[in-house]
Amino acid sequence: MLDEQTIQLLREQYELNRKAQEKRYAALNSKDKSFFDALSCVHAGNYYLCYEDLIKIDEMYGHDKFRAYGRFFKLGFLKGQRAEKKRQANKRKASTTTPPPQGPGKNKLV
Repeated sequence: MLDEQTIQLLREQYELNRKAQEKRYAALNSKDKSFFDALSCVHAGNYYLCYEDLIKIDEMYGHDKFRAYGRFFKLGFLKGQRAEKKRQANKRKASTTTPPPQGPGKNKLV
């Protein structure tokens, strides 16, 4: 458990980073702002990279940020491909397991 002083330092660092990010964003041109706005609207659902994956990749590439970033992208892309394959398989399964339509009048409530 973190002590109160450490928590306060982390909060202050977070605020400084947030304010610096806001300044960088304000300095962007409209095209770049649109790009980052689109990124922030992406909802990855269950396919976010988990902390353990990030640490493994970071350690594997000796804390080389640029090589690690490439692997982070590829891992996210791989997870997206798997999700799409699963979605397509579920779609095919649903279309093959639907019951055949019944004749006229058979679905009416009496």
